[in-house]
Amino acid sequence: MKKIALLLLFASLILAGCQDKKAEVPASKKEFYTGTYAELTFYGKDKKVAIDEAYKTINKLVTQIETNEQGESEIDKVNKNAGKTPVKVSANVYDLVERSIKTAEETNGEFDPAIGGATSLWHIGFADAGKPSETDLEKIKKLLDYKKIKMDKAKSTIFLEEKGMKIDLGGVGKGWLAQSVMEGLKKKEITRGIINFGGHVFTYNGKGQTSTPSWSIKMGDPSLVKSDTTEALAPIATVESTSSSFVMTSMYARYLLVGNKVYSHLIDQKTARPYDNDLTAVYVMGEDPVQVDLLSNALYGMGCVKGLEYVNAHKEIDAVFALENKELHVSKGFKGKIVLEKGSEFKLVNE
Repeated sequence: MKKIALLLLFASLILAGCQDKKAEVPASKKEFYTGTYAELTFYGKDKKVAIDEAYKTINKLVTQIETNEQGESEIDKVNKNAGKTPVKVSANVYDLVERSIKTAEETNGEFDPAIGGATSLWHIGFADAGKPSETDLEKIKKLLDYKKIKMDKAKSTIFLEEKGMKIDLGGVGKGWLAQSVMEGLKKKEITRGIINFGGHVFTYNGKGQTSTPSWSIKMGDPSLVKSDTTEALAPIATVESTSSSFVMTSMYARYLLVGNKVYSHLIDQKTARPYDNDLTAVYVMGEDPVQVDLLSNALYGMGCVKGLEYVNAHKEIDAVFALENKELHVSKGFKGKIVLEKGSEFKLVNE
């Protein structure tokens, strides 16, 4: 079984590899998308062609779901017509919104695709970010309700029931893009691939591979750092896994500092305010890129206790919860598989 080392961070990825001198040199490229860098690394006969086609796929899909001031994406058009009229969208966008709603139902709204009104109001991570007034927060809170997203599969339309509602798929976009890229790789002579969206890491085991790779994942320190950093985070622990999707949702990936108060970019649908719990990060691993991305946000919202209960009831995923007090709480599937880095300030509490 081949073992490869990954550094799971929101800023960068290190592929150490257990490769000998005869190992194939991969094709690799990095470009800026969705507020972070997309770095692709492919092995195999078609690696160069696959890299170019993958970026074309990413560019096309980003223009379908990314919300921005220009208002050109399909989701922008749905948002602009909130309370007015249904909007026809592409089948893949329809399916993504539908799946997001399903996850909202399963997690009691901890992941809510209708969170867009609040994320736009706070706009954390942008130059005009600021703490909204209590009046504005109370107004927007009434619009954060996935149950008011009406889907018509026969017509492939999406309708937001109330004016001012907004869909925001930022919490699942990277997993969706990775899944779409990997579908394209199946048509090529690609043996292995790594898709890294700013530390959301997705791996591909392709043609000619007879065994599932074992990954050695170094988890980055989620403690407070400059939110615009591009520096690699120091590793705090290593976990062995054969999963193919690795996502870190961190409180400090993007944040707003008002006085001495830090406001995370992760917004609670119930309050329209950033989550205020004892978590600094959740590391989630599994096989389904979209599911892992969706649940990383939902699990952060659940908090450590409820989040662990949820993960332990779903065998297809595993997770590590990092707390402000430097405790690491791990799901059942990871017990005995995590090793702290030498000198790490963190401690395992439920091994």
